[in-house]
Amino acid sequence: INLPVGIKSNASNLSIFGNYFGVKPDGSSQTSKMGTGVDISGVNGGSIGGIGAAQQNLFGNLNTGVIVSGGQNVIIGGT
Repeated sequence: INLPVGIKSNASNLSIFGNYFGVKPDGSSQTSKMGTGVDISGVNGGSIGGIGAAQQNLFGNLNTGVIVSGGQNVIIGGT
C-alpha cells in the first residue's frame, strides 16, 4: 500500500504518540513507501511524540517525516 500521508489533521490539542510511520512495529522492516508521516495545519496546541518510550513515534522510509503549517503551540518531542 502506498499512502500519501499517515496522519493528516487540523484538530486542536492534538496528541500523536506511539506510532510507526513507514516501518513495521519491529522497527527495522520497511513498509511500502509513504509520502509524509504526519501533516497538520492550523492546529492550536498539540504534541507529536514525547520523551517516554510509549510516547515516541518512529519514522522511516518516508519522503517527509512531519509537516506543521499555520499552527501555533505545537511541540515536536523525543529523545
